[in-house]
Amino acid sequence: MTKPKHKFPIIILGFILLFFCGAFINSTFFNLKEIKCEGLNPCLEKEIKSFSEGLKGKNLLFLNLKDLNIENYPFLEVEIFQKILPDKLVIKFKIKEELGTYITEYGSFDLYKNGFLFPRCSDEKEKFIIEGDISKEKLENLSDILEKNDFIYENFIGVKYEEEGCIKFLSKEGYFIEIYEKESLSNLDKVSSFLKECPNFFEKQKISMINSKLFIAENRGEK
Repeated sequence: MTKPKHKFPIIILGFILLFFCGAFINSTFFNLKEIKCEGLNPCLEKEIKSFSEGLKGKNLLFLNLKDLNIENYPFLEVEIFQKILPDKLVIKFKIKEELGTYITEYGSFDLYKNGFLFPRCSDEKEKFIIEGDISKEKLENLSDILEKNDFIYENFIGVKYEEEGCIKFLSKEGYFIEIYEKESLSNLDKVSSFLKECPNFFEKQKISMINSKLFIAENRGEK
């Protein structure tokens, strides 16, 4: 009767292989050296480069989307996160559609979720114009309102904040509809629906835009 072969050499060999595999995986061979970002306009490339450069030198095998840390950039969405071994990363971004554009004396800023503002880079027509002296808290509230109420985009083209909590919505038919910040938005929806059903009830206004920054209303004398 033959004795079974000793398994100790096989076990030791297995540990040695695991050791060298682990050492290879954690070696500098897989350290990230090149990052290619796609889908960004020139205005955003410099902004994104500041945090993407911080990924260089990290082990590519263990990188994931969370390491991008783009929570502070709510207007960005990652479409592709591709690792090209041993040391290259390709990230394709998608710029989300803005909620509106805030027009100020310092320039135009696109509004995103949670009241985030970013300098407007697009040459396309503004989706929804925002004017007035608006605090950060009000911008957060407005972004939440626009995000959850599609009827506003269907019926209005802009909003202007006045003093004492008054907000003026500019309808597509050329009417300014005033509501107060604490007033239910359902009233705004009802008024916009009423204007569609009874367009001659209110005095009509002729609305024009100058450089997409000013609203001008003049009477047409019709009722």
